[in-house]
Amino acid sequence: FGKRFELPLLFQSILMNITMFIMIKLCINIRKKNQIVISKERVFT
Repeated sequence: FGKRFELPLLFQSILMNITMFIMIKLCINIRKKNQIVISKERVFT
């Protein structure tokens, strides 16, 4: 414990975290666009 990691491993993990957050953001944006559906007006009389 306490041994330093190699720099390539550190860069890879940082890059993977950034990519994961970008993918999550893209999935959320696409899901929001798909949920917007124009519905007909309902008139209750």
